[in-house]
Amino acid sequence: MESITPELLETYLREYGWSFEALGDDTWCTGFQGETRLYPLTISLSSTCVSFEVRPLIDLTLDRSRWPEMSLYLLQLNARLQLVKLGVGEGGELMLSCQVLSTGFDYETLNRILGIVGYYADELAPEIYGRLATYCPEAQTLFLQ
Repeated sequence: MESITPELLETYLREYGWSFEALGDDTWCTGFQGETRLYPLTISLSSTCVSFEVRPLIDLTLDRSRWPEMSLYLLQLNARLQLVKLGVGEGGELMLSCQVLSTGFDYETLNRILGIVGYYADELAPEIYGRLATYCPEAQTLFLQ
């Protein structure tokens, strides 16, 4: 089986109907409209994987030292997730990601992965906002504006 090439990935994205911007030879910036908001999506290609990253997943940076209960909740949530994972960047932004092997990656794989990432973004963001309201009430005014 062959690994996907940057040119073929771009062809698949066009076929899917998505606009995108190449950020380099192996990275593309795009996004999608969820039920309640627009999600930025970065797609990266390495020799072994195609990576999809929604960053930020929510419009709030997390202060892990002030909200330890939230950090514990996110770790527990991450353990329950299938096919995707949550992470917190250096700046406190919450991200949702999925990695797939580049070998055998085809249009149907792209179609499934974009559906999975979109599903989880729409399901997790409201749940996380709800937990923020519980664990971090001072943050509630930030994301309700």
